[in-house]
Amino acid sequence: MPGRLPYEVLWLGPDRYLTCATLRKVKELLDAGARVAGTRPKGTPSLGDKSAEWQELVNAIWGGKYANLKQVDSAPAAVRAFGVRAPVESGGALKALRRVIEGRDFYFIVNGKTKAFDGVVSFKGTGRPERWDAKSGKIEPLPWLEDEVGRVKTRIALRPDESMFVSFGEPKAGERPLQSRRSAPLPYGEPPSRRLMDISTEWAVTFFTGKNAPDAPRLFPMLTSWNTSDDEKLKYFSGRAMYEKRIDLSQVSETCALDLGDVREIANVWVDGQFLGCLWEAPYRVDIPASALGKRITLRVEVVNTWPNRLIGDAIARKRGAAEPKGKYGVPQWVLDDKPDSGTGIYTWVNWMEGWTADDQPRPAGLLGPVRIVSSGK
Repeated sequence: MPGRLPYEVLWLGPDRYLTCATLRKVKELLDAGARVAGTRPKGTPSLGDKSAEWQELVNAIWGGKYANLKQVDSAPAAVRAFGVRAPVESGGALKALRRVIEGRDFYFIVNGKTKAFDGVVSFKGTGRPERWDAKSGKIEPLPWLEDEVGRVKTRIALRPDESMFVSFGEPKAGERPLQSRRSAPLPYGEPPSRRLMDISTEWAVTFFTGKNAPDAPRLFPMLTSWNTSDDEKLKYFSGRAMYEKRIDLSQVSETCALDLGDVREIANVWVDGQFLGCLWEAPYRVDIPASALGKRITLRVEVVNTWPNRLIGDAIARKRGAAEPKGKYGVPQWVLDDKPDSGTGIYTWVNWMEGWTADDQPRPAGLLGPVRIVSSGK
């Protein structure tokens, strides 16, 4: 394959629409003896493809000629169908990408679930496992557990939607794999901290920025997700909201941090006008500067969510019959006229309308907390 990377199995992925160019390459690989897995496509996404050529290629590939083609619908099923052991084995809990760079294995692993993962993972590779932190640039050793030749086991802990890079280094003199997971503590993670103050109540949103923005200022006696609101403007809002709160740190003198708890999805934080940083993944925590201790301060947290809620709200408006006259190629006339919205309660349009629908539930959004001042453990 291009880039000289060897692949034991090529899975065509979940996309059921393949171009003629892709099909020609797949046939070329099959003719060369490559092991390919994938189900028969439904069509081509290209207007430039000729239907007769496309159909001929599909029939040639999926007509039963190739013993090195397996009709399966997932990557795990693909490697099983050819009797190949997966490079990463986590019981299906993690997703992984593997690259070999200058003879060294690198894995990018992702916990795409809503629950945390803590378990033993087996990798194809040799040597002592290491965690490569892309944010800090640090390389930290991982627990090294016994496994068969050519594979490495280690304990991995990942929060929901968290990811990491794993590679393998040379063992130190006399270093051997551990016999049991019980003796495999994790060398990474958040330092222990004490809660100094809970500040989850009485937050004010001073303004919203985005299409069909809710009214502001708005008081949140308790932090709640926007998608639970009875106000449809807030329930289906996608955009920015500025949360603000005055807190008293006059009795706090030790180094501490602001822990926002749960945020959907990104937060920018200011203390007394000083920008402290952008928090885009858990833990949503940032150190409070020493200059803010021993006095009353103003916290400002700007939260930005993603687009699905607005798309769902617009899909509901369309289902309720909001007028949206179509122009050329079925594109709404208000889009062709470069207007900011339809004027009838519709604010978005995308050219692939089979995404978020009126039957989907809006996603959690906003500052959810609990918000706390904690000792920073430093």
